Amino acid sequence: MENHMYRRNIRPGSRVKIILKKDQKSGKLTEGYVDRILTNRPVHTRGIKVMLKDGQVGRGSMDLNVIYIMVGSKIKTGDMLYQSDNKKESWEIFQRDYRLGEVELDQLKYGFVDIYEEYSVSSREFSEEFFESEIVQKTLME
Repeated sequence: MENHMYRRNIRPGSRVKIILKKDQKSGKLTEGYVDRILTNRPVHTRGIKVMLKDGQVGRGSMDLNVIYIMVGSKIKTGDMLYQSDNKKESWEIFQRDYRLGEVELDQLKYGFVDIYEEYSVSSREFSEEFFESEIVQKTLME
């Protein structure tokens, strides 16, 4: 099962992409911040239903903060580059774009990030795979 199917991986304030009911056929994603979690069950195969801060309701497709922390960890260690061939500059640009809400994942160089089943930022497995994740999370969330 994917990360967005677990209630424990979604929190109020998380930046997410959801699919609104009207967009289910097209699969169009809407980005926003979670205001409330509407699904009571711990797991839902179609995604956890949330209400965004702007009042829109849909099922979670992905928690972008988890993806950004994964990517940021790889950029910080130099395993990936972002909009630059310089490791330090890549990290600085990524931080800037994150704060502006303008991260463009298609600007990554060298590698890719999988969506891991049952991963949450606080899990031991996540920390082992993305060992800079704690530092990256603190830096991005400042």
